[in-house]
Amino acid sequence: MELETQKWNILIHWLESRGMRIPTGGLAVEYREFEGSGRGLAVTRDVGPDEVLFSIPESCLINVDTLFKWAKRHKATGLTATQLLCLFLALFKSNLLDVAEDYAPYLDSLPETFRDHPLTVVVLHRQYKGQLPVEVAQKVDKIHVRFMSDVEKIQNIFPSVPIEAYLWGWLNVNTRSLYYSCKRAKSHQDNITLCPLLDFANHSFSATNFNSSYYRKNGHPIPTMLAPAKGLQAGEQLFLLYGFHSNPTLFTEYGFTDEHAPKEIQIDQAIEDLFQRDDEGKEKRELLESHGYWGDWTLHLDPPPVSPSYRLNPTLSLLQIHLKDNEQLRQWQQVLAGYAERVSVDNSRRSASTLREICTVYKIQAESHLGHVQDNENEAPIFDLRSTRRLWLEQLEITTLMLDALLSKQDGL
Repeated sequence: MELETQKWNILIHWLESRGMRIPTGGLAVEYREFEGSGRGLAVTRDVGPDEVLFSIPESCLINVDTLFKWAKRHKATGLTATQLLCLFLALFKSNLLDVAEDYAPYLDSLPETFRDHPLTVVVLHRQYKGQLPVEVAQKVDKIHVRFMSDVEKIQNIFPSVPIEAYLWGWLNVNTRSLYYSCKRAKSHQDNITLCPLLDFANHSFSATNFNSSYYRKNGHPIPTMLAPAKGLQAGEQLFLLYGFHSNPTLFTEYGFTDEHAPKEIQIDQAIEDLFQRDDEGKEKRELLESHGYWGDWTLHLDPPPVSPSYRLNPTLSLLQIHLKDNEQLRQWQQVLAGYAERVSVDNSRRSASTLREICTVYKIQAESHLGHVQDNENEAPIFDLRSTRRLWLEQLEITTLMLDALLSKQDGL
């Protein structure tokens, strides 16, 4: 804790020396440890609605604009923003950064480890299969593919940097970067930046005190931090909204879950298995792809009541159709275009039956895993136990409610 306070003081001194703008009465935020969310930003006095708390100089940001000369010198201008920032941080971590003194106070303030992040688990080759819902595990695998793809390109420039340093740099960029319009961005994805001080703020859905995009659109773009519209009392925490993501996305991208996140589960694996077993599965998949309906099939609980996503209903309906039946296919296309509510009552009932079978399997999986965890409390968890438990509980809750809803519907979906 003493070391973290020392790093904080050095960071603030560096920012002030570079022209950070703060209120007349002095900086009104400080670093604190919060139970359940770790380090964050708290206000040190009562602050008024929309009060400007600090504004970070552009020279303190790390993005494709501020690193352009450095990237050009190291022949790294062909990298994406994520790759470039990751390389910069990885070199710092490996004591190979030739301009470390320019950003050292900021880089020293970044988290030292991401031990509980799922990508760390994968990169360190720890066995995790079966610990997560199937679709969440697939999301983790996709994150790993993204990471390794970036590392492969970066290592063409600096092959001697350890994978652990790249992992630290990549996770800092992936979990802490903010949207920021950059002049030298080659694509929309390059419009990101690392921003000192502001990136101490934790994520929150439920609290009103987060720095929403509304403020940025009204003359206060990042890197300016405002108090929320209701103001804050001394000691209260400042929040940012990372995005309206469900817990599977929050967990795989950021390494945590939020009890106030919109509840949904993906059932892609179960649906894909059905298409693989269908004699016309290949043709039906191509049909869905041509209409933009392949993949991302979810069940939602927010807003209630529980319901299939708009992508799932036509997919289940198509599975019940023979493509050679021109009348049924025409009716399905009418449903897709919004000119009809259903293909037929029989089609809707069979779709509901298919969904019932899927939900039953997913419910049993959740019950089995939660029961195993309860029976083996002394086992060391691979991931943050609170997060994984929340993921499984959401799967159990949503499938249970969906099964109840299907039972009450006589005419199917």
